[in-house]
Amino acid sequence: MQRYNPPTTSAQTYCHGCQRQIRKVQEMMDEKYLTHIEYQVDKNSMERQMESLQRQLELERLQAATMRAMIKRTTTPDEKVQELLEINKKLTESLQKEVKNLEEFPLEEWYNSIQQKWTEKYQKVHDYAMEKKEEMLIYKQDAETTHEDVQWYRKELVTAKKMLMKKEQEITALKRGANKENVENGAEKAEKKDDATKMLFAQGIKRSSDV
Repeated sequence: MQRYNPPTTSAQTYCHGCQRQIRKVQEMMDEKYLTHIEYQVDKNSMERQMESLQRQLELERLQAATMRAMIKRTTTPDEKVQELLEINKKLTESLQKEVKNLEEFPLEEWYNSIQQKWTEKYQKVHDYAMEKKEEMLIYKQDAETTHEDVQWYRKELVTAKKMLMKKEQEITALKRGANKENVENGAEKAEKKDDATKMLFAQGIKRSSDV
């Protein structure tokens, strides 16, 4: 009969439901194992009883055959009775010896050994589960810290994007202002040029009239 080996993976040992299931399986396997032991004990007891009964039957047959032989061989009743008593004594001692020699199984010792073995196994599993639980808490704390860092960086990124958009708007406004100023300066220069041309033209006409 194969013994049950409990799982040792972190996923199974960390889960409380898995631990309860393991405990149920352990109890069921222990019960089945003890039932198997009791069956073997009963089986061996029955086999011993059958052997004892068979031996008793053989001894009784031997006794009957011996008595028949003695009756044929002896002549006086006293000798027959004495031999029968000796044979009966030997048969009785032999039967008592067979009964005493029946095999006894240390069920209580086996049961205690099983309990101790499973207790040691589950202590190891419990220690392993607690160790994995501590690791999971550390991983959880690291994940929370990482999440907080990510949220902070996201906020900083949004702030930087807003500042960038503001700077882009300022640059666009400055470009528009520069273009407007250039246009106004060009118009003013053109107007001054027209005024100078008109003045020169007027002066030329005046000189012509004076001549």
